[in-house]
Amino acid sequence: MSDPDLNFVRSPGLTPSGRAAKCRRMAAEAEHMARRTTGETRDAYLTLVKQWIALADELERMAEPRS
Repeated sequence: MSDPDLNFVRSPGLTPSGRAAKCRRMAAEAEHMARRTTGETRDAYLTLVKQWIALADELERMAEPRS
């Protein structure tokens, strides 16, 4: 099953910067969830935060004009 909120990465209607912004919002949501829990679940959310931010950074790098 596919989550429609996660399909934005392949959505042709979003610019790379729009995709990066969505990734950063997902990171913020994961961070919010991490604050609401403890232990391994908290650690898993914090790992997701890092991964969403890394994806956002990569999308922004890919959008930069190449010289």
